[in-house]
Amino acid sequence: MQLLPILDLNTLESNQECIKLEKDIVNLSSVSIADHIIGTLLAGYVNPLEFAVKRKLVTDAFEMVMKHPKVKSLMMDEIEKFGKQGASALGAKVYITSHASYEYDKDPTWLHIKTSIKPFEEALKTQEEKIKVASKNGASLVDEGNIIVAQAVPAPKTDSVAVSFSKK
Repeated sequence: MQLLPILDLNTLESNQECIKLEKDIVNLSSVSIADHIIGTLLAGYVNPLEFAVKRKLVTDAFEMVMKHPKVKSLMMDEIEKFGKQGASALGAKVYITSHASYEYDKDPTWLHIKTSIKPFEEALKTQEEKIKVASKNGASLVDEGNIIVAQAVPAPKTDSVAVSFSKK
């Protein structure tokens, strides 16, 4: 039985796009890591439901860590030591990016346009709801004069796995 390697962040060493975990070497490629995890799941070495929960836990935890103001500041300070080109760690480039966030509502023309299209947005939302009803019933909706109000449209479904934790 081949289990997934335990990833101890303190034992990682960079070696030309590879991560060295003491005796084992795991390629630092998302594809190869994914392939390894897929293989262990398909071989039955890992419970797929437990994997889904653990993935959610780890993803949520890393997102929280990356958004923590003190951690973010610590990372930014460390990157800034290397200048505009950014830093390098474990064979990857680490750099700071900036994204503009425009406050469009401060512009009077934008506000006028937004106010003008609001009734159309509401009418569009209402029509979308009618289409959903027609599609769920499998038939077009008609009014009293037998005129089509909303047509049933194809709505292929895609299934996905969701994980939620109870809030205590």
